[in-house]
Amino acid sequence: MCGPHGLKFLKPVELRLPHCASMTPDGWSFALKSSDSSSGDPKNWQNKSLPGDPNYLVGANCVSVLIDHF
Repeated sequence: MCGPHGLKFLKPVELRLPHCASMTPDGWSFALKSSDSSSGDPKNWQNKSLPGDPNYLVGANCVSVLIDHF
């Protein structure tokens, strides 16, 4: 989880998340979740679709995410 909640950036920043996910026949076995709730309540988290989204880049050992707020 990243925070503090409510922090906003003047321009998008790159958040790099290390991973050791493996490739499966269906693609990467990796899940990224986000929530815009002020409390970060896990009940409000949503799965993010990584393939094809220009804000995410999945590499061999890290995922880069462009964000403008926590």
